[in-house]
Amino acid sequence: MLVDVALPLPLDKTFLYKVPSDLQNEIQWGIRVIVPFGAKKLYAGVVIDIINDENFDDLDEFTNNIDEIKYILEILDDKPIINKQQWELYKWVAEYYLANIGDVLNNALPSGLKIQSETKYQLHPDIDLNNIQTEDENLIYETLLSREFITNDDIQKLLGKKNIQKFIKSCIDKSIIYPSEECEEKFIPKNVKFISLSEDFIDSEDFNEITNKLEKKAPKQIDIILYLYQKRSQGQMKILKSELSDKFSLSAIQSLIKKGYVIETIETVSRIDNKISHFNEIEKITLSDIQKSAYNEIKGYISKNKHVLLYGVPGSGKTEIYSTLIQEYLDAGKQVLYLLPEISLTTYLVNRLQKYFGEKILVYHSRFNLHERVEIWNKLVDLWEQDDASCIIVGPRSALFLPFKNLGLIVVDEEHDPSYKQQDLNPRYHARDMSFILADNHNANLILGSATPSLESWYNAKIGKIGFVKIKERYSGIIPPLIEIVDMKSLMQQGKVRGHFSNTLLKAIDDEVKAGRQVLLFQNRRGYSSWMECRNCGYIFPCPHCDVNLTYHKNENLLKCHYCGYTIEVPTYCPKCKSNRLIFKGFGTERVETELQKYFPNYRIDRLDLDSTRRKHAFKEIIQKFELRETQILVGTQMISKGLDFSNIQLVGVLNADNLLVYPNFRVFEHAIQLLMQVAGRAGRRDVQGRVFIQTFSLNTPILPYIVNNNYDDFAENELKDRWQFKYPPYYRMIQIQLRHKNLDIVKVASDVLATKIKDILDTEYVKGPVEPVISKIRDYYYRQILIKIPRDSSLKIKKQQINEVVFYSLKRNKVWRSVLVDIDVDPV
Repeated sequence: MLVDVALPLPLDKTFLYKVPSDLQNEIQWGIRVIVPFGAKKLYAGVVIDIINDENFDDLDEFTNNIDEIKYILEILDDKPIINKQQWELYKWVAEYYLANIGDVLNNALPSGLKIQSETKYQLHPDIDLNNIQTEDENLIYETLLSREFITNDDIQKLLGKKNIQKFIKSCIDKSIIYPSEECEEKFIPKNVKFISLSEDFIDSEDFNEITNKLEKKAPKQIDIILYLYQKRSQGQMKILKSELSDKFSLSAIQSLIKKGYVIETIETVSRIDNKISHFNEIEKITLSDIQKSAYNEIKGYISKNKHVLLYGVPGSGKTEIYSTLIQEYLDAGKQVLYLLPEISLTTYLVNRLQKYFGEKILVYHSRFNLHERVEIWNKLVDLWEQDDASCIIVGPRSALFLPFKNLGLIVVDEEHDPSYKQQDLNPRYHARDMSFILADNHNANLILGSATPSLESWYNAKIGKIGFVKIKERYSGIIPPLIEIVDMKSLMQQGKVRGHFSNTLLKAIDDEVKAGRQVLLFQNRRGYSSWMECRNCGYIFPCPHCDVNLTYHKNENLLKCHYCGYTIEVPTYCPKCKSNRLIFKGFGTERVETELQKYFPNYRIDRLDLDSTRRKHAFKEIIQKFELRETQILVGTQMISKGLDFSNIQLVGVLNADNLLVYPNFRVFEHAIQLLMQVAGRAGRRDVQGRVFIQTFSLNTPILPYIVNNNYDDFAENELKDRWQFKYPPYYRMIQIQLRHKNLDIVKVASDVLATKIKDILDTEYVKGPVEPVISKIRDYYYRQILIKIPRDSSLKIKKQQINEVVFYSLKRNKVWRSVLVDIDVDPV
């Protein structure tokens, strides 16, 4: 028997292995097995095909070397961890995004299900002490006399060296040590200890006599027995030992265990059950007439098996419409996937959904530890065998890879958000587009929701590919906010600007807080200052590893690179001219917070950005303080623009709209208007009209009139005309090829050669570059980009195959350019 095994490694194919006769009855599709790969390493792979002996003849390419195929070594699971619908999705992702199937599997599986052997070294049983000739060799020998084994990391620490491979090989050759490969499961079930009264003790004829003696001689022990007896009478038959030891002495508990009066048991418990708060009462969802109308439209499209774009202005109540639909699918025993663009939004949304659905919710994202993620994965696998598999899974894009059963509905909230695109790792998939395939694989329905839809979704809705449902009014007829553009250039000339605030905005903030309301302020750049500059010679402190300036972070008194993490202490003089006339230029959220504390020293101010939310639960704590009105002014990056609904906000301020428009990207206007309209939508979400102040130095920015008039429709239609004229998505497909190397000359020549080869097979008009990107160096790698446009009437599949072949034959099989790293991004954002 042979099995085809997929490995979570950057490999573009799967591999055949033999199954030992004693394991053939246990082999199943979709389980993990330990297999040898390469010279020595062991990995856990997933069985994606089983080939019985009678089918060997169909494997022509392996018929002649069947004896060379290796055996699987161990079976890890007693039931599958993925299903065939998942595998079909993974294969589609690999094919569409030109990724290795191994990269897709590695991205899909939680780290706790991925196992790789570790090399361990033991003393050689036939060691000759005369072979130990150096201090380092003697240090290894002395260490292993007291330890069973050591690892590569151990040897590096012992010797204080990074490059140890030659040394290890020498020790092996001298028979001082010998290596072995061992695999260990990363996932460890959570076992806890419980204490309960012994039934034999309770039923004993001597029960009263024993308790009377304990009362006199061991009062601490009798207190424990009485406590357990009281809990037992209340229906709680066992108590966590940790909980009991918080109330009573551990030695007294141990004495009772030794005497047999109480019993200690060890049980496996769930780590994820306590992730969801418990609500005693489930709220009923009530829709307004406008929401009911939108809901009925969606149901009409669903009855025609059409996916739907729900375009609803901020505050229109899209979540309540989703929830009404979700309830119907749960009642039918179906699963629902609710996608969010960012992890930080899950806590807020889950709290809202729990009011309607209680404990039916599972949350999955990368901020859970590896054990929690495996438990969620296994819980969904366990649901395969249950009649009622209904539940709601909430999470970011990674949740698409989970093992669903009977998936009925997918909701992609804030579908326009660029965070749905994985941009830095393979596979570079887009969660919104992948959701269409997942929905079709399960015969499920898909709803895309946004107050500012992506132009791709808008276009698909306009041509009838998906349904189009609009809600143009806020819930309960709430008036949209009044938006005012603040001319910073003019006010600065009049002396009506303090720091980075116009007097207009400062007065509005003061008025709001004095009236007992709260304020949101948006600045889409973190840190204190964007760069540090010498006033004497103009020198700007750069990152030595990247083509960017270092950002000043005041709280840590450091200059930081936001790309590679390089940091230095704030210098006191210029390295070029030795002048000490150093100033900070540009501003981020940290500087805004500092200025506000100076202008309003008695107001409670907080900051919501990547830096302030690195600590676990920090996001939840900041939002909770704001909801409880403990914070009066909240400054934030785009984190404050998404999905948050605060009743006490009438004023939103945008500190600098111009920095959203500095990126040389054809989507720059689309992304900027989406972000600004989403931020503006946080104001006045109850019975009073809100106000939004947008500060800018450029009144002629084309998107500002659309924002002031709350007119996304006209923006979308006009922007689509420009996209058609200049041959951009959604009318053309795009593929971006990015090359990087630590040698600038090598990447230049390699990109020129590759671009020439691609132009030979594709129309030259549609191949642009190679060009130097805006940030041309990151982590000591130099970058070049080639952009390819493909008309929609061309076969995208064929073009991608041709491009992939050119990359392979031009670079990967060429000794000179093999070291050039190539990333292919299909449908870049």
